[in-house]
Amino acid sequence: MDKQRLIDKKKLYTFILGVLVVWVHSVNNDLKIQELVSAQMGQFAVPGFFIVSGFMFFRNFNNIKIYLKKIKSRIHTLLIPFFMWNTIYYIIFCIIKAGVTFSLNDFIQTLVFYKYNPVFWFMYQLIVLSILSIFIYFIYKNKILGYIYLLLLLFFISQNINIYVVNVDALFYFSLGAFLSKYKKEQVYQNKNPYLLITSFIIFFISLVLLLYVSKIPYLLFYEYNITLLTTVLIRSAMPILLWTTIDYLELSYQNDCYNYLFFMYCIHYLIVRFVLLIFSIIRIYFLRDNEDVIEILSNTIFLMMPLICMFISYYFAKFLKKIVPNYYNLLTGGR
Repeated sequence: MDKQRLIDKKKLYTFILGVLVVWVHSVNNDLKIQELVSAQMGQFAVPGFFIVSGFMFFRNFNNIKIYLKKIKSRIHTLLIPFFMWNTIYYIIFCIIKAGVTFSLNDFIQTLVFYKYNPVFWFMYQLIVLSILSIFIYFIYKNKILGYIYLLLLLFFISQNINIYVVNVDALFYFSLGAFLSKYKKEQVYQNKNPYLLITSFIIFFISLVLLLYVSKIPYLLFYEYNITLLTTVLIRSAMPILLWTTIDYLELSYQNDCYNYLFFMYCIHYLIVRFVLLIFSIIRIYFLRDNEDVIEILSNTIFLMMPLICMFISYYFAKFLKKIVPNYYNLLTGGR
């Protein structure tokens, strides 16, 4: 797979994950379809982003000089947008939310720890992981040591052991992507690769069976909590890889201008979703109070349409900003 095709496929892959992320944040009722899409299908979206981020970070990571170059690049692509969007969210919440007033301590909490922008926990983790990648680089100099390291992370996850600052699940997904980049790059590049497809499916299937039946197996019952944690992570690791390989077989178009605005949609979708759900809540309270059937239909319709709504608003708003204030837009999106 040539470089441009890889980049185009990554755009499509991350766009699909982005749609799932929007659905995860769009739940507005306790209905089966929303549970299925957000709590089941949608939960592999963020792991998928971490895996592809780890893969792309380590794609040509061969020495310390490249590490420093990558860190410098992440200041522009991650750190500056992270600070700018957190500031924007803080200003918006100071204006529209009762009880939120400006203070230096609150501003620092928002700037560094995304207080009013919860979806940015992903970017925060990605910044931390980018810094820690130098340690992963040295570990992966030895393939056997790399396997041991990944198994150790899975053990930490199964025992619910936390590491200061970094999320262990995120560290595992990022490290898995890095390992694939270091030792399985050709398989990932290969179009319609049966090896990745079959391997990821087997991991997914075995993990799913364990997850569903662990409570019914007497010997494993004592370890139910630990096995549940472990199998959940393995399923969320296998699903993005299954998606990556399945895209080739579906022969979807890699070319769409919307894919270029995914990062902007990620940054702004939380505000759009909250606003749309606020409008729906008002309509529900004042106009549909006793009509549960209509509420259910509207609830599911809004939920399913939310990615389209977010994409439509963010796409045209992004193009507007890009035309009017291109330098500012460049800073907001890290040059994407």
